[in-house]
Amino acid sequence: MRGKIYKKLCILTAAAMLAGGVCQPVSAETLKFPSPQNAEERQAESRLAAKETGTIVYSTTEFMEALSQKKSPITVANLVTIGTEADTDHQMLPVKIPAGTVIRGQDSGYLNCRSPIQLEGDVYFQDIKVVFESSDALGSVPHREIFLAGHSLTFDNVRTYLEGGDGLGGLGGTEKELLPTVYAGGYTNTQIGEAASLHVINSNEETMFQAIYMGHEAGSDNKVPYRGAAVVDLDPKAIVRGCVDVGINSEAKINISGSKTAYAKTKEFQGNGNTVLTLSGCSLTEAVLKNIGTVVLTDNACLGVKSNELQNITLRRGGCLDLNGAEPPDVRIAGDFTGVENPEEERGILVVNQLSTLMIEGKVTGTTQFQTSSRFFPGTFHPGYPYISAVSEHAASSNFVLAEKSIENGYQLNFDKGNWTVSQENQEESIQIGEIEIVSAPSQVVLDKIFSEEYGPAPDESVYFEVIWKDTEGNPISSQEAEEWMLYESDYVILVKTDYWVSESPDVLEKVDWNNAITLMTSEEHPGKYFLQALDGAKTGDYTFLFCSEYYTEVLNTVQDVKKLKDKVKAECRVTFLDKEPDTPGGGDENPDQPGGGDENPDQPGGGDENPDQPGGGDENPDQPGGGDENPDQPGGGGVTPDLPEEEKPPVHTHNFAAMVTKATVKTNGVRISRCSCGTIKSQEVIYSPEKITLSAVSKTYTGKAQKPDIKVTDKNGKLISSSNYKVTYQNNVNVGRASVTICFQGDYSGELKKSFDIIPKRPSLTKLVPKSKGFVAKWKKQGKQAAGYQIQYSTSKKFAKKSSDTITVKSNKTTSKKLSVKKAGKRYYVRIRTYKNVKVNGKTKKFYSE
Repeated sequence: MRGKIYKKLCILTAAAMLAGGVCQPVSAETLKFPSPQNAEERQAESRLAAKETGTIVYSTTEFMEALSQKKSPITVANLVTIGTEADTDHQMLPVKIPAGTVIRGQDSGYLNCRSPIQLEGDVYFQDIKVVFESSDALGSVPHREIFLAGHSLTFDNVRTYLEGGDGLGGLGGTEKELLPTVYAGGYTNTQIGEAASLHVINSNEETMFQAIYMGHEAGSDNKVPYRGAAVVDLDPKAIVRGCVDVGINSEAKINISGSKTAYAKTKEFQGNGNTVLTLSGCSLTEAVLKNIGTVVLTDNACLGVKSNELQNITLRRGGCLDLNGAEPPDVRIAGDFTGVENPEEERGILVVNQLSTLMIEGKVTGTTQFQTSSRFFPGTFHPGYPYISAVSEHAASSNFVLAEKSIENGYQLNFDKGNWTVSQENQEESIQIGEIEIVSAPSQVVLDKIFSEEYGPAPDESVYFEVIWKDTEGNPISSQEAEEWMLYESDYVILVKTDYWVSESPDVLEKVDWNNAITLMTSEEHPGKYFLQALDGAKTGDYTFLFCSEYYTEVLNTVQDVKKLKDKVKAECRVTFLDKEPDTPGGGDENPDQPGGGDENPDQPGGGDENPDQPGGGDENPDQPGGGDENPDQPGGGGVTPDLPEEEKPPVHTHNFAAMVTKATVKTNGVRISRCSCGTIKSQEVIYSPEKITLSAVSKTYTGKAQKPDIKVTDKNGKLISSSNYKVTYQNNVNVGRASVTICFQGDYSGELKKSFDIIPKRPSLTKLVPKSKGFVAKWKKQGKQAAGYQIQYSTSKKFAKKSSDTITVKSNKTTSKKLSVKKAGKRYYVRIRTYKNVKVNGKTKKFYSE
């Protein structure tokens, strides 16, 4: 309650100050601007300078004094409110942050800004909450600006979200969120630098901005404009509600980098011909790109666009451009389309709508994989449709190739005068499916167990569907024919969120997050079984498999598109995908040790035909009530007279159970059965196949002695296999190089598994660094025969950033010193050294480096 009252009073106070205009203007200091440098170098220098003059502040006065005295780092350990002064036009004056300042948070400490902030040089915020409470309450003009003033700002794990809304009974603000806007320029009548950059790293769910303007004019409030070079680095979690705008910058780079499973949350970007947007590793969907000069997609990044007008496109190392969501679907690339030139490099992927055309007006170079529907599941083509069109003299037939799966489906890519079309050989009349029966299927699947490469082997042969397709006359379709028609592929089997599929609410119809990167695959060893396979981007949750009677040719973007296929759906199967094994007890075929365990648990009541020792055991158990025709002495018997002489009665059978073991191999599960000679089974236990060797270390340092890392062997069920069931042997495990471990199974198991680990040279140590003209001499201790030479790195970056580092190789292990030349005098350099040795592995020479 106190917090809400305090917030209301702050808003009223700010509004009153704006209305009164009684504040004195802050005098501007004379600023000195550093020359433009690499952003990492500048951040490193800022942090370095902070070590000697840091301070902890608990109040506004202490914080402002720390700024005026240029102390750094400033650690904020309490709520500190800043920004109280306005100029003669009643605009709030910014709080100025000196060059080289590092501001951090501690415990519950955070900055509450009632005015803009402005940089006087490069500034670093780390592990802190920075909010701007100024709102449009009482008709006030909000002041939530961050002015870079041509300098570099880094937000490292910084929260900026503040809830807005009307908290004053109609007198409060109308904004739901109070978020800052970044401007590369400065406040009225201030001097600015020439190297504006914004770096947002280690973001969290409250790292938010209203907009980012790295290029802007003065505007109606006479701000200092900025049109120079700009850099924006964002990580995927950072949210920009509006646009990242570099439209009037002389040149600009926008970089978004993250992991394969990360999806960028900033969607809109505006630039010009000198703008380069690079997406690395992560995915960005529904992007709106306006006049972005060049888009670079690299390291398996995937960009899905709404825009149907693009400039220059470059795909590197598995980068993907997905045009399925373009509006309208036909797309024009006004510039060049650049694919992969090096055949050793992973090709990029171009995904288009099944009924759309891509027009490329510039040069087409390199090679790119081309498919429809999905990045993960190549879809069908319409033969003869003009999918890609380019200027004939600027293109070649090799610029685009089909996915392997499309070729297997009989598709062929044709090129004629700059146009790419698709044909299909041996087209046959579509197979007619009348009924689909799901014989068996898992109800819960641990996602980690079914991850695999797109065209790799089945990841877990214990997780599969058994499905019978039948024709319109009810005759089963053979598994061979089902595979030939690929009835298990994504053209026939659709995966949709269960909540969306069963919902009648119109709110879900426009949802686009209904799919999952999980498909079915076959195995030559197990015809008729369709194994579950998770690809990059697969998610946990409750999903329903829809088995259709014919393949769909429509583009499925929304839930509504999926629901239109309802008449084609002949079978449904619900599966929950988990991130770990469920630990709740329960019965069922997958848990035979619980009551009601099913056919695999005959020792429990209701064990079925394989458990004749229980009541109701069936025809094979005549000694129990209701035993059937062969048990006339029991009620309900009948059929054979009960008055047989004693000598003619059959002898009483005594069960004699013996254990029978089928050993598990590295490919198939085994089984342990306790069975009587009469055929009665007392117990049955699966022996899961050995699957994984885990070593305590993947590399060991050379010692001259045999290296033997600890070993764990687990089965396909994730359980540890006792060491009594295998013997371990090591090969090549003394000298530097690639060593191996062989597990030879025994007992309940057979076969062998292998695992390798590296033995690396000893780590050297630097003994001295001696300054010399235009450089310095590095000296180190000599290493023995297990080192062929040395590699030395020296850098102005403490983290040895690539752009700031040089690497020298010394090819003799007898050398113990080396002069290193430097490019910049008067700089602090960091030096590190490691040894290496060349060793042949599988016929190829590989360098093994020490730490």
